[in-house]
Amino acid sequence: MGDLILPSFKDWRGVVDHHADLLLEDYPTVWLGGYSTGANLVTSRALEDDRVSGLLLFSPAFQPTSTAVKYAGFASLFMQWADQDPEDNMLRYNSLPMNGAAVYYDTVSEVQGKLAAHDFSKPTVMVLSEGDSVVDTAAAVDWFNRQFPNPANRLIWQGESAPSGERVIQQSMKLPEYRVSNGSHMGMLFHPNNPFYGTRGTVAICDNGQSEEGYNACLRGEEMWYSSYGYQEPGKVHARLTFNPYFEEMAAVLDSTMAATKTVDEGSLQHASTR
Repeated sequence: MGDLILPSFKDWRGVVDHHADLLLEDYPTVWLGGYSTGANLVTSRALEDDRVSGLLLFSPAFQPTSTAVKYAGFASLFMQWADQDPEDNMLRYNSLPMNGAAVYYDTVSEVQGKLAAHDFSKPTVMVLSEGDSVVDTAAAVDWFNRQFPNPANRLIWQGESAPSGERVIQQSMKLPEYRVSNGSHMGMLFHPNNPFYGTRGTVAICDNGQSEEGYNACLRGEEMWYSSYGYQEPGKVHARLTFNPYFEEMAAVLDSTMAATKTVDEGSLQHASTR
């Protein structure tokens, strides 16, 4: 995570803008997708560029659960790390430089400002976990309902108490067959068969807000369940949920939403060519 000590908000936006521009030069239909902070960045870009055809948002971090993160920029003047742990995860997810937290909050400020001023009328698929301990999912649902009005939109809610609405798809996360107790912030993008983060993956995030005894049991490779950070249940050891038991179902929703939009776009192009 040391590379998060260096970048600025301008750097992150620049990466998104650079690659979006390259895609838009070559393809008539371009969807932007992002996970967590990345969802903030692509949403901001889409809100200012009508050429973007749609959005795929996974655990969008429009609003953090922590109110302290807004002070990360000031804190970064005095301390380098918000959290620093041994890094045994190839995604370098164990530690967080204070600068990374500060730049993340810059993305929050930008996307909230743009959402307050504009709707995104193009199709959007948003995936949220009820057990997410990182982002304010209630706030994300509120923005989905108010600022993403397209009737083709879909909100995939992984949890037991889904928001109401015809555009919502609810997926229970009480899944003993996968040893899953609830969903997590990062449990959406990997298939259960992923060799690193799946059910038999080689990477387990044992630092999951549990007791030291549970943490050590996880490190020893004892039978573990999967959950969001901080979830505890008597008699169970929980590692972080890093795979999506509904990966295939989620992919089908993404495909169908994007395919429907492609049909509309092709019809519009054909109509325009006959004029």
